[in-house]
Amino acid sequence: MLLAALLSHFTQVSRSESVAVQDGEERTMAGTVDDDGAVVPVPGGNGDCTADAPLAQWVPRLWPFLGHNSVAVRLSVLRSLLILTSDGGAPQPLNEWIPPLLPCMLRLLYQRCLLETSTEVLNLIYQVWEKVVRGAPLGPLLTAACPHMSSWLCLLMHPAHLQVDVVALQWLVLPPNLKPDKRIRRAPGGPQEGPTAAPGGGPLLGGEVYLAGAESLNESPAERELLVLRCRCTAAKLLGLLSGLVTQPMPGLEAVVPPVVESPVESYARLVLFHLASKSALQRMMTAAVMAHWVTLHPDHLCPASVRDRVLECLGETLYFDEMASGFTRLQQDARDFIALLRHFGLPLDPHFQPTVVLTVDQVIDLVTTVFQGLVQQVRLKPKVAESLEEKRRGLLKAAQQIQRDQVTLSTRVQSSLATFLVRLQRLPDKLNPVIRPLMESIRREESPLLQEDSAHSLVRLMDSCVERVPCPNGKIVRNLLAYLC
Repeated sequence: MLLAALLSHFTQVSRSESVAVQDGEERTMAGTVDDDGAVVPVPGGNGDCTADAPLAQWVPRLWPFLGHNSVAVRLSVLRSLLILTSDGGAPQPLNEWIPPLLPCMLRLLYQRCLLETSTEVLNLIYQVWEKVVRGAPLGPLLTAACPHMSSWLCLLMHPAHLQVDVVALQWLVLPPNLKPDKRIRRAPGGPQEGPTAAPGGGPLLGGEVYLAGAESLNESPAERELLVLRCRCTAAKLLGLLSGLVTQPMPGLEAVVPPVVESPVESYARLVLFHLASKSALQRMMTAAVMAHWVTLHPDHLCPASVRDRVLECLGETLYFDEMASGFTRLQQDARDFIALLRHFGLPLDPHFQPTVVLTVDQVIDLVTTVFQGLVQQVRLKPKVAESLEEKRRGLLKAAQQIQRDQVTLSTRVQSSLATFLVRLQRLPDKLNPVIRPLMESIRREESPLLQEDSAHSLVRLMDSCVERVPCPNGKIVRNLLAYLC
C-alpha cells in the first residue's frame, strides 16, 4: 500500500511545477523493496523515470518483484497493483495508463499464478486480474490477450511432472535490465550486476519452470499435488473471467466483418472443442473448469450449443486417459511375461490368455487372483517356483490396482468438471442422471477438499434449479447423501 501511495504521489506532481535543480543536475527518485515488502526510496535511478513520469512508466518497475522469494514482497506488490487498478486508487483513470502495460501485465500475472504456492497471493492475483480485465478498454485488452489464449490453456493443462517449455508455450521472460535483486542497483550509466533470474524462479536465459514452482518438487507427492491443483484452479478462474471478454467482437469492427467470417465466440468454441476431443484427462478437466467459470462470471455469455452437446457426449464416454498410457503399457508387458511364465511351468492356462491379446485392467486382476488360485490348485509346484510366481503375482496385482485407482480418480475429476459446467450453464438435459452421478461420485470419492467442495456447490445449484421440475430428483439426492453419512 505504501508502494502504491508512493507511485501515486510521483504522478500527482504537477507538470507545471518547476523541478529543483542543484549544481546543474536534476534530482530523481527511485525505489526498491526490502524483505518485509516495504518501500525504500533511494537517490538515483534510471533517467527515464522522472518525478512527473506517468504510471505507465513507473508500474513496470514492479514486475521483477512479482517473483521475489519473499511472500511479503509479492503481497506488497500485488496490494499496490490492486490499489492502483481500483477506482480512485490512482491519480489517473485506469483506462488511460493501463493499455500499454496489458501485454506484459496479463502474462506476468498469469505466469505467477501458475507458479504460486501461497493461497493469499493467489487470491490477490485474481483480484488484480479482475480489476484489470474489467477496467481496461476492450480493444487493447483483446489485442493483448487473444494471441496468448491458446498457449495459456496449454500451460493450464501442462503435466506437473514435466518442465515447461518456455519457448513453445510463449513464457514471458523479463529482460536482464529488469532484475529482481532487491539490493544491487546500477549507478547512472554503470554496468548492471546481479542474478539472472526471472520471476517465478526461472533463469532469464533458460532454466527450469514447473507448475507450482520448481521449489515444490521437494515437497511430498500429496502436498505437491495440492499446490499444483490450487494453481490450476485459480488459473482456470482467471481464464474463465477473461473468456467473457475475448468472445466479444473488437470495438469498431462489428459492422465491418462480413457474416461469413468466424465470430469471436465461434473461434473460442473451436478452441475448447479441440481440447474436449482429446483423450487427456487434464485437457478435458481444465477446459471444463475454464468454461464453468466463464458462464458463471458472465451471465450474458453466448456459449454455442455445439459446446454443450460435446460435453454431454463426453459424459457418456468411457475411455482410458492418455495419462494412463505409460502405466497401462507396462502393465500389458508384465502381464504377457506372467502368462509366458505360467505356460513355461506347465500350468493349464485358458487359451484366451494369448500374448497378443490386450487385457483390460479388470482382466489382469482376474488373472492374478481367481485364475491363478485355480491353476496352483491343479498343479503341484516346487516351493521355489511357487514362491517366484507368487512374488510376480503380487507385483502385477499391485500395479493393476494402482492403475485402476488412478483411472477412477481421473474419471471422477473429469466427469465432475464436465457436470459442473452443465449445471452452471443452466441448460440441463432431459435426463439428469449423467449430470447428477458424477457430482455424487465426486462428493463420495474425491480426495481433494478443493474439488469436493466445488462439486458440492454444483450439486446445490442443480438441486435449486430442479425444485419445480417434475419429477424432482432432489428427494433421491438427499437420501443418497444421507446414506453417505452412515
